[in-house]
Amino acid sequence: MKRLITILLSIALLMMAAGCGGGDTQSTGKTKLPMQTEEKENNQSGTTEPSQPEQGLTVEQLRQQMKTEDKSFAVAYLGYMSYDYETVWDFIDSLDDAILQKLPFLQQIPETNIIATASKGEVYCFIPTDPEAVIEIFTDATGEEVLYEGSGEDPYLLVCNSEYSADSYITITDTLDGEAFTMWWYPKLDQYLYVEQPRYAEGTTGALDISPYNDMLLAYYENMLEDGDWEIPTKADLENTTWYWDGYLLDGSYYEYRVTFHEDTADVRWNPGYGETTEYTDAQWDYEDDEISVLTIDFGEFAGVRKYNLLVDWDESMMYIAADTTGKDLTWDSEPQYRFLLLDQTEKA
Repeated sequence: MKRLITILLSIALLMMAAGCGGGDTQSTGKTKLPMQTEEKENNQSGTTEPSQPEQGLTVEQLRQQMKTEDKSFAVAYLGYMSYDYETVWDFIDSLDDAILQKLPFLQQIPETNIIATASKGEVYCFIPTDPEAVIEIFTDATGEEVLYEGSGEDPYLLVCNSEYSADSYITITDTLDGEAFTMWWYPKLDQYLYVEQPRYAEGTTGALDISPYNDMLLAYYENMLEDGDWEIPTKADLENTTWYWDGYLLDGSYYEYRVTFHEDTADVRWNPGYGETTEYTDAQWDYEDDEISVLTIDFGEFAGVRKYNLLVDWDESMMYIAADTTGKDLTWDSEPQYRFLLLDQTEKA
């Protein structure tokens, strides 16, 4: 469990250090606030949520959907495989049952299609739309070091980015209107911890993201609770407290994220290190501390209602705040999937 928390925190820290801790914002006049989560029709990834029947997705169903939506491949990020796992199969078998039920083909991928740049790293499954596509996986940016070459007949499992940065790229070459067409993709997460997808010139993406984000975040949450150091705070615990995270990006810019909980309202300020500082005061908030805590903050006309799941480690004075997994399926949004915040013990709310 401790290793899982370390991995999550390491990813969050490295994203922030690389200048990825903030979020794209939309103009609201006096301030800038995150894009409203509910406005899925404005989803900048240009993707739609894959249809997931109760028995799980099949490769054939996905390929039909990808053809309909003009996608070159589907991709699922599955988490970070540490040295604790001797094989990729050990890692796959450790995934939450809900993930394996939704993506049953994960346990049927042939050994020849399991590719690794290291014995630990981020794990991706990708499925080419065209079974006859030519797949090439490179381990350098020059295109000279070919790690693997094969066809698109079966799904692939790729272990890469052992140091949390892109160390490989993939080309998928198939036929479009009678001519060869190649899609390039660097497997990695974007600044919000979603799969970074290849884009066409007009801004649309060539991939269908089928990552089980809700299930992974829920599994992280449950594992952290089982660890024993993390607990679900009560509303009274949160009242009159301030939580923050700050530091400097690689270019020397200062970033800061801060939330202060009053009895019924919250004040939020964040500065991603670039652009304008965002502030919102007197936002109404509510909180449910059942088996999964749900913090609801109403930003009104500026950003709408946003929901989060919380855990607190009081000994370390640290809060884990993540996108709510109890609602809609998570897709690309203008906030990271999760953050870690510190309790400000020098400031009284």
